[in-house]
Amino acid sequence: MMSEYEDAVKKYTYNPETGVVFSKLRRRGVAKMGMLLGKPRRAYQIAFLLMEGYIPETIDHKDGNRDNCKWSNLRAATRKQQSANTTKAGVYRWPSGVYYYQLMVDGKRYYETGFSTWDAANAAHKAKCLELQGDFAVQLRDE
Repeated sequence: MMSEYEDAVKKYTYNPETGVVFSKLRRRGVAKMGMLLGKPRRAYQIAFLLMEGYIPETIDHKDGNRDNCKWSNLRAATRKQQSANTTKAGVYRWPSGVYYYQLMVDGKRYYETGFSTWDAANAAHKAKCLELQGDFAVQLRDE
């Protein structure tokens, strides 16, 4: 019986520099979705399979853009890590003009208030995200 990896090698090629998955079977070439052993797979799953030989539980796009399938942008992740990179928490302003941040991690709410500027609250927010979520913190991306 053919493995999913063998099916992928037979049907697709992947350019890790550009992030493009090419179909060997279609004229148009570029594949956003594909079928492997009868299962629908997204381009980033095919790319990961061709590079690593398996499809992890979740594939995280470091920049949050699911269309960016460059190898340098993909990493294996748990669902918890993936949610850290997809859930935006933010900086807000009280009616009094004081800024605060808040975020939720593992069902626990974190917040801090008393900042005089948005930039100060945002810097503290990013630091807390990094502390709690590490490299998967969405706030590490430049928005």
